[in-house]
Amino acid sequence: MSELILRAKTLAEDLLFPTASATDELAVLPRENLDALAQAGLYGAAAADDPAALFEVIETLAGACLTSTFVWLQHLGPSRLLALDARWGSRLASGDLRSGVAFAHLRRSGPPAIVATPSGDGWTISGKAPWVTGWSRIDLVHLAAMHADDPSQIVWFVVDATACATMLPQRLDLVAVNASSTVELTLREHRVSSDRVAGTETLETWKVRDAAGLRTNGSVALGHAARTIALLGAEAGKLGDQLTRCRDSLNTAPDPTSVASARAEATALALHAATAFVARNGGASIVKGQLAQRLAREAMFLLVQGQTPAIRAAQVALLTR
Repeated sequence: MSELILRAKTLAEDLLFPTASATDELAVLPRENLDALAQAGLYGAAAADDPAALFEVIETLAGACLTSTFVWLQHLGPSRLLALDARWGSRLASGDLRSGVAFAHLRRSGPPAIVATPSGDGWTISGKAPWVTGWSRIDLVHLAAMHADDPSQIVWFVVDATACATMLPQRLDLVAVNASSTVELTLREHRVSSDRVAGTETLETWKVRDAAGLRTNGSVALGHAARTIALLGAEAGKLGDQLTRCRDSLNTAPDPTSVASARAEATALALHAATAFVARNGGASIVKGQLAQRLAREAMFLLVQGQTPAIRAAQVALLTR
């Protein structure tokens, strides 16, 4: 077992799981949780050349505190993509700087949600990012916008996560992981200097890259399911065997279609295990603050986290079979 996994397991059992239900009821995730992840060296985990270890770390943390894990996960992509940038790379890897992302809108059909227009020696950005997680707990947002003069081209920016007259966050009231402080971010001719451009690529290139990375979020569902199955103990029946099969399916999926199917199986298992835990605990499960109802709400959240049209279709097909 790698040192990275050992640190994640220690953190999960000593801090994150014991405080997860209390964290769930807060308005904003405690900084101490994120500080602990940084001190454990987990903010630079995406840079480690060991995908299997990263998947196990994500699974371990997600089974302890989904809210903390969800906020931390947003950081991993920017940390990897900006690793060689002297301004941000080392500070992102250490957790000294913390990043969120704004690119879920790229998966939606229709007109571009966010457009970047060249303006003098910089850019102006206008539009709406429907989902930015970790507001007030992140320093930067890795934001995607479509080039106003070439709608096939994505321009990536690193913008400060600071509200102002031209960049307005609107807090979303979530029924699960609400302490993640997720916002809808509206940009109105928000001015960004050229040195904040982190790269460009075509939309088609990004779609291929995005599809290749869809395996990662499967570990979140696996971790949540694994924790619930452990809590069920002897009453878990064959759910443990299903967990092993789901993990194997994700690890061996040869293409994005197979990944979508495996992701659907993992989220369905998390939902099924949480439902069994609610039933096992009876009426107390419905009382606010009880562990069972939190796990059930989080399992519902996992059905939409990191979802693409292919994953959504696979989930609906599986759940209505």
